[in-house]
Amino acid sequence: MDFIKRIQAATCFSSTTSLRSSFDDDQGTYSESDHEHAVISTFDLFSIGIGPSSSHTVGPMRAGNIFVADLLAAGLLPKVDRIRVALYGSLALTGEGHMTPSALLLGLESANVETVDTAYVPERFEQIKKDKKLFLGHQLPDGKGKEIAFDFDRDFKWEWGKKLPLHSNGMRLMVFDKEGYMLATNDLFSVGGGFVVNGALSINKAGSDSASAKDAGLGLSTETHGAHPSDLAENMYYKEIRREDAAGDRRTGQEIKPIGDAAGLLTSGADGGDALPPATSSTDEASSSGGAHGPQPRYPFRDAKSLLALCDKHNLTIAQVVYENEKSHGYTDDEIRDKLFRIWEVMDNSILEGVQAAPDSTLPGMDYLTVYAMAVNETNAAGGRIVTAPTNGAAGIIPAVLKYTVEFVSDDPERDILSFLLTAAAIGMLYKRGATISAAEGGCMAEVGVACSMAAGAFAACMGASPQTIEQAAEIGIEHNLGLTCDPIGGLVQAPCIERNALGAIKAISSANLALSGETGTQKVSLDDAIRAMRVTAQGMRNEFKETSLSGLATSVPLHIPVSVPDC
Repeated sequence: MDFIKRIQAATCFSSTTSLRSSFDDDQGTYSESDHEHAVISTFDLFSIGIGPSSSHTVGPMRAGNIFVADLLAAGLLPKVDRIRVALYGSLALTGEGHMTPSALLLGLESANVETVDTAYVPERFEQIKKDKKLFLGHQLPDGKGKEIAFDFDRDFKWEWGKKLPLHSNGMRLMVFDKEGYMLATNDLFSVGGGFVVNGALSINKAGSDSASAKDAGLGLSTETHGAHPSDLAENMYYKEIRREDAAGDRRTGQEIKPIGDAAGLLTSGADGGDALPPATSSTDEASSSGGAHGPQPRYPFRDAKSLLALCDKHNLTIAQVVYENEKSHGYTDDEIRDKLFRIWEVMDNSILEGVQAAPDSTLPGMDYLTVYAMAVNETNAAGGRIVTAPTNGAAGIIPAVLKYTVEFVSDDPERDILSFLLTAAAIGMLYKRGATISAAEGGCMAEVGVACSMAAGAFAACMGASPQTIEQAAEIGIEHNLGLTCDPIGGLVQAPCIERNALGAIKAISSANLALSGETGTQKVSLDDAIRAMRVTAQGMRNEFKETSLSGLATSVPLHIPVSVPDC
């Protein structure tokens, strides 16, 4: 039975009219007023990567790829003789324990975060430091890369206590020619879930002494850019490395609205007058070639209220809405099915890898659900392959609840895997647009809290819940995680992260059961209310509790954690 027929027959996709007939009679709901919708691809929200952090590992590896791709597109890569890298904010404060340096440098060598051998990453990182050479674009096709001298102690800077504008997870990359003149620079931001935000590459056309390696090298640790190209946030909603590979509706230059005090970020470094040079490279042209003329989602929604309205109007489940939107992105039925099952395959394997780890590298679990969640996060903490769900720090919750569903609840695992992931994706999109999925902005409620909410709604869907009950389950999942801090001991994604995922999985199923046992429409707090509360809570949280390891458990507990993988 093909996927469409399975959906029509599935109880968790229950509908009084068939899926196909309802879609044939309706051409979708997109209009220009929906331009600021929340819809992104499920396969960007759930992306395959490596541990231990989506914002500190997956994002930096993608950022390195983006920077090299832009250099190549601008014709500058053959001219590069030297590179300088600086980490700011949370990336600097906890980047060592999160393996940020190895991820970023491997990204500059064009390693693909979805396919790179997890054992190769630490080995190659040590080789780069030992040989003092970095092969930019090493894994590009047709041998387009270039090997340059690279002294890690000299060329990799940790800007503790400093932030770049826009986001705490900031990176600055600068390249120079043989004469020492700066060729190009860019600031890139890892905003959570593996997503990277950056403007067009800024190219130095003048070649003046003011841009010499000496001056730039001295200024690298103190400069901050107060202004950026107008397309700064254009790639917040997709994960393609080259901008022209993204669908037009997903690179429209939408303005990013960071959580927290934006003015405080802007004044945390130098004054705002030190702006990036005008963007004159081909990347600027590529960024302007998209716009709102690309394919649009068939059923756009911006919040839970509009999502539920779509379900009611078109007699669809949440999973069906997301499925049709994936087809709007250009995926076929077979591609959607294959991609979803590939995501589940990696999730399931990450559980297996964690369960089979050596006894001295695992923590004891109390039951299957707990074991599943902790196993994924043990795999993540060791730098293994996992799925951002929606982040790495919370990567154990959704796989654990889905594994529990498949093993102990479902009478049709194939159907429920698809339903679970599509429903969870819809809920995750609401948080990405309405609040944040970055611990550097919202603490652990942005990671474990959001994952708990996604899993709660998805589990309810597989129990046959209506869209309204699914929304209620998702709301309960986040409501009781509001204010949850991110203060990992030693900057490692281990304590309290691993156990917290186990508790998050248990809370997700409890949240779903509470919603299923209640009367639909009687809840006092809507999911949209809870998401607004989450955003306000994030704004009020001190930065010490946002993935900086500057307070809470990180400073109250002596560091005596057995680490199976040494810090980078």
